[in-house]
Amino acid sequence: MNAVPPCPVPRHRALDVQPGRARDALAEALRQLDEAEQQDQPAIHALALAQVGRCYRRMGDGGTAEWYLQQGLRKARTLCAPEACIELLCDLAELVSILATELTRDEPRGAHAVRERARDHGYEAAQMAGLVGDWEWEAAVLQRISRVLERCGDREDAEALRQRAATLQAQDLRSLQAANDASTWARAAQ
Repeated sequence: MNAVPPCPVPRHRALDVQPGRARDALAEALRQLDEAEQQDQPAIHALALAQVGRCYRRMGDGGTAEWYLQQGLRKARTLCAPEACIELLCDLAELVSILATELTRDEPRGAHAVRERARDHGYEAAQMAGLVGDWEWEAAVLQRISRVLERCGDREDAEALRQRAATLQAQDLRSLQAANDASTWARAAQ
């Protein structure tokens, strides 16, 4: 059985040092996480973990943010919640690609491994997005991941995802135009 590594920061420590809206948002997210854990609500627990991770990201604590986002992803996977998994994979890809950029200056070899993690999250999100069946949302996911891949230096793959997103958006526009044409035709026939 895979043990979950301990959180890199004790849960409420950040509340002691961070003032302002970021602290308030984290306090609320941690409150919701505590509540979800007490009520044993797995779906809400996954969302709360993700929100705590996003708060830590906004506060600039990438390691802790990644830990919470990973725990949210793990929980979403157990719930078979593809939309939540895709969102969390996108969040992780974005966060990890930023961490890789920051590491590049100090640890080029370490940055390469971190970029690979960002790519893996991104490619998984892009692959899963097609399974949901919402063209508009899939195109938005592909755009997000293309920015991650661009940041990681994968310009060709980033461009391929942008092209795929553009194709989906064009398909969506054609469907909308066809629906408008049918509606106009039906009104004219009355």
